[in-house]
Amino acid sequence: MLQRKYIPSSWDEIYGQDEVVRTLRKYKNISELPHLLFIGSPGVGKTACAYVLAKELNVPLVELNASDERGINVIRDKIKTLLFTSGARIILQDEADNLTTDAQAALRRPMEQALQRTNNRLILTVNRSWKIIDAISS
Repeated sequence: MLQRKYIPSSWDEIYGQDEVVRTLRKYKNISELPHLLFIGSPGVGKTACAYVLAKELNVPLVELNASDERGINVIRDKIKTLLFTSGARIILQDEADNLTTDAQAALRRPMEQALQRTNNRLILTVNRSWKIIDAISS
């Protein structure tokens, strides 16, 4: 995929997101990192920030796209499994605003549990914030 070839490899290569970069640079260990919700128009650097963060924390990034799979089964079968697999990783759920309301609701509890039990963190990217339920966006 051509666009992945040009994803920045360091914070210095991300432009126009100075405040976000300043905040994310503070995390030196994945255990300090909360789950994150990146909101913005297409092309502003949400996915790029997730990739650079994973690189800076020296953890793998697993990318899922809600445009491809958006129902509750993606939560049960993929995200929940990844959240509770041993090790440390960032799970990037790109275009999470395409997840169904039921899928989002099913995600809330595993997110809470993973923060307490694992070093796996979820980053959701969203173009339309109003499509994310309050339990996830809060």
